[in-house]
Amino acid sequence: MKKNYQWLVLLSLILLSACQTIKTNRGSIANDEEVTNCPFCDLRYVNISSKNIPDSHYQGAYLFSANFSGSNLTGSNFSSTVLVKAKFKRSNLTNTNFQNANLGAAQLLGADLSESNLRNANFNKAVLQYTGFIDATLIGSTFIDADMRDSSLKNVRARSAMFTRSVLTNADMRWGDFEGVDFSNANLEGADLTMANLRGANLTAANLKNAMLLYTNLEGAILNGTIMDGAQIVGANMKRVDFTKVDLSQAKMSSVIK
Repeated sequence: MKKNYQWLVLLSLILLSACQTIKTNRGSIANDEEVTNCPFCDLRYVNISSKNIPDSHYQGAYLFSANFSGSNLTGSNFSSTVLVKAKFKRSNLTNTNFQNANLGAAQLLGADLSESNLRNANFNKAVLQYTGFIDATLIGSTFIDADMRDSSLKNVRARSAMFTRSVLTNADMRWGDFEGVDFSNANLEGADLTMANLRGANLTAANLKNAMLLYTNLEGAILNGTIMDGAQIVGANMKRVDFTKVDLSQAKMSSVIK
C-alpha cells in the first residue's frame, strides 16, 4: 500500500512538472532567460513588449500574434518562425535573422530592420509604414499587398523579391538592387529610385507617378501599362525596354540611354 502511494506521489510530481513546462512554452514566461532563449516554443499571443532583449533566440518558434512592440531585439534569431499577425511596432530589429519566417499581416510600423537577413521571408499584407530596411537582404522575400508607405529601402539586396500590389508611396529606394523583382500593380507614387537597379523588373500596371528615376537601371524592365506621369527619368538605362506599351508623354525625361 505504501509503495503504491509513493508511486502515485511520483506520478503526480511528473505530471505537475510537465504541465508547468507546457504552460511556460505557451506564453506564461517565468524569467528573462525563458524569454530570450526559447527556440521551437509555442508562444502564441505572448506579450514581450518594451523589453531590452538583444541576441534572443526564437528560431522555429510559433509566435502567432505575439507582441514585441517597442522592444530591443537587435541581433536576434527569428529564422523559420511563425509570426503571423505579430506586433513589432517601433522595435529595434537591426541585424536580426528572419530568414524563412512567416510575418504575414504582421505590424512593423516604425520598426528598424536595417542590416537584417530577410531572405525568403513572407511579409504579405504586413503593415510596414515608416519601417527601415537599410542595407537589409530581401532576396526571394514576398511583400504582396504590403503597406510600405514612407519606408526606407536604401541599398537593399532584393533580387527576385515580390512586391505585387504593395503600397510603396514616397518610399526611399535609392541604390537598392531590385533586379528581376515583381512590382506589378504596385503603387510607387513619389518613390525615390535614384541609382537603383531595376534590370528586368516587372512594372506592369505599376504606378510611378512623380517617382524619381535618376540614373536608374531599367534595362529590360517590363513597363506594360505603367503610369509614369510626372516621373523624373534622368540618365536612366532603358535599353531593351518596349516603349510601345507605356505612355511617357507626361514624364520628364533627359539623357536617357535607349
